[in-house]
Amino acid sequence: MQTRTDIQSGAAAAGAVTALPAVLLTGPHGDRRPTAAWFDAARDPFGDRSLDLGFGPVHFRIEGLAPDQAAILEGRFQPFLRDAGTPRISVRLERAGTGFFLRDPAPGEIEHYRLEQQRDETGLGIWSYEFAGRLDPLTGHARLALVEGGGARFDRGLENFLRVLTASYVLDDGGFLVHGAGVVRGGA
Repeated sequence: MQTRTDIQSGAAAAGAVTALPAVLLTGPHGDRRPTAAWFDAARDPFGDRSLDLGFGPVHFRIEGLAPDQAAILEGRFQPFLRDAGTPRISVRLERAGTGFFLRDPAPGEIEHYRLEQQRDETGLGIWSYEFAGRLDPLTGHARLALVEGGGARFDRGLENFLRVLTASYVLDDGGFLVHGAGVVRGGA
């Protein structure tokens, strides 16, 4: 059974600067599932910097970056940097105001990485342990709420969200995807 949990309970621990009026649905294992109202609520960006990236035919603009985040991502994604232009997708990074969405497995518990999604008339919502994002495919605008502003959880949340969006757009354009684990080179 799901109950409504006020997101403000985790806001202070996650370093949020905005009190959020929206709720997250809490599942039986303590997972937090963002509602449409939660996705629509105002949240603060990490900063005012942006970065343009291209993965194949898909041009992203990442907005709401703090200066240190922008510098780190410029280094990490250097081969994919694009000149500013008209992006196909704009992703605004925001402070989640909560410490998690899906609960991490208990110590000793084996679990495959979980990534959940929901499509409805307003777009595509995607969330996992450290992020929740929503894309409006009609406008190409997305919002990505991350539980931390740096480190492994920030990196994993951003990369997994971009990976899902990139794959979706490549497939929509008639592209073909092969996972690296399915490629054999030289017998290995």
